[in-house]
Amino acid sequence: MPDAARADAVLDVAALADTVTQLAVATANDSPVIHSRQEWGSRPTPAGGYDAAAGVRLAVLHHTVDTNNYSAADVPAMLQAIQAYHTDANRWDDIGYNFVVDRFGRIWEGRGGGPQTTIIGTHAA
Repeated sequence: MPDAARADAVLDVAALADTVTQLAVATANDSPVIHSRQEWGSRPTPAGGYDAAAGVRLAVLHHTVDTNNYSAADVPAMLQAIQAYHTDANRWDDIGYNFVVDRFGRIWEGRGGGPQTTIIGTHAA
């Protein structure tokens, strides 16, 4: 791997680790900003709703195959494309990921249900 690519990967992992830490230690009074589905223009939540767990025992982190060379303004369209792939090609009921973290460290609500629920992500079922 070229040195420049290796350095980019290290920086991305560090940013992701920081964001995951923010999520893990957040409380009701000190929550990170989570951008809503409405902000990225998601499709409507499925009528049947989602499967929920009794509690949270673990979290699954998944890296998408998208480029890492995009602007902040590109993120909503990228999330729409991921959702379209998950629903149209994979035949899932919605985007599989509960949350998506962009390269700028911003957290986006993926799968419907909201951050205060225990909705099971399709990618983790």
